[in-house]
Amino acid sequence: MSVATPSPLYPCLRRTGSRPSIQLDTSNLNMCDQQQPSCGPCKHSKLVCGGYQRARIFVNSRPEHDQVVLTSPTALLLLERSLGCTALERKYLDFYWTTLLPNGQPFTPRAVRYSTTSWTGVVQDLGQRQGLVHLALLTNALGLLGQVSGQQPIIMQGWRLYGRSLQALAKSIPAKGQEGSDGLLAASGLLRAYEVYADIHLRKRSIFSSPAWKSIPWPLHPMGPRDKLLDIMIEVPALLEDLEGLLGCLSGEVETQALLRQQLEERCWLYHSQLQTWSANSGSSTIAFVEDKISNGPHESSKPSSEHFAMAHLGIIYLATYNIIHDVLWYVAGNGRAGLSACIDPRLYCRKIVMLMPFLQRPAVGAFFLNIAGFPAAEAVSFLARQDSQREVSEERRLLQKAFQGNRGTQLRNFLRT
Repeated sequence: MSVATPSPLYPCLRRTGSRPSIQLDTSNLNMCDQQQPSCGPCKHSKLVCGGYQRARIFVNSRPEHDQVVLTSPTALLLLERSLGCTALERKYLDFYWTTLLPNGQPFTPRAVRYSTTSWTGVVQDLGQRQGLVHLALLTNALGLLGQVSGQQPIIMQGWRLYGRSLQALAKSIPAKGQEGSDGLLAASGLLRAYEVYADIHLRKRSIFSSPAWKSIPWPLHPMGPRDKLLDIMIEVPALLEDLEGLLGCLSGEVETQALLRQQLEERCWLYHSQLQTWSANSGSSTIAFVEDKISNGPHESSKPSSEHFAMAHLGIIYLATYNIIHDVLWYVAGNGRAGLSACIDPRLYCRKIVMLMPFLQRPAVGAFFLNIAGFPAAEAVSFLARQDSQREVSEERRLLQKAFQGNRGTQLRNFLRT
């Protein structure tokens, strides 16, 4: 026995064959157009249209042959795997955001002004709509899970997914349209997490130091403290590249060496002046916060907010940039070092970096700790390796050794080894 009930989408009743079986049209491609006296889909299918608004009736109906369609075990298995993968992906992404971000919460708009984390809000939205961004997010989620758990198979799975993501990104680059461009930019930013501060470590000029990158994005969006500081920091790779050029000069190229030294010294003083201007203006609140944490240490009773961690992030980038610029200036000054101002002291900024580490190692900072502390810690290690003798154990070295202890310290040490 079958029951036929008029439907707003499929309101006509159709007769099929010679038996008085009444059925509903359930095909989305054949929706009833309610034409009179017979609807269009019935005419097209050469069926007798039963009309509209009939009362509910019950009719004994039995098909010529029983047709029982069983879902195959393969189909059920594929469905189960599909649902399982979706649930697992959701689990990975939830783990990623709650583990990565300080206090497990998104950065507030005010905190974003001080940190390089504005991408987190953008990619959370794009990741739900664009497959490429979703894949890049999963890549980072697996990498973070492997890093936290220490399980090598998960780490390798993350690297394999990274390779797939790069292939997908390369294939998507020719795509046109604003939506595609947004996804490409977001995915590129996410995958760049696998190559932290590559230009500085490679001592190679950054494309972002070009005048176009420093001017075109800002007519409609005013620069915040973060943007102004990064415009100074982005010059550091070129500074180091030119220093390598100076070191590579032959001993007989006296005039070339003198010219390169002069150019490097002038640029160092320029960036030093720009950092002073930044710290006295848009970066003043950041510097005040960082100096307080360095002088007084972290207060265990207080719970830092995401804005506090963001300001510490910007502050330690400032300290690392100053350390590099002063280190280069100290080298190119040569015999003229005695005449340098007392404020030109790369060791001072190295000490401040390691003294700020305890605040950054608070549990609430999340896995974002490595994003904040990785680059400055690497610069401190590199500086002390050059400046301290093997037998000397300076105060800065003792502080750095202490920073490498505990759970956070182990994560930082493992990160630097890679």
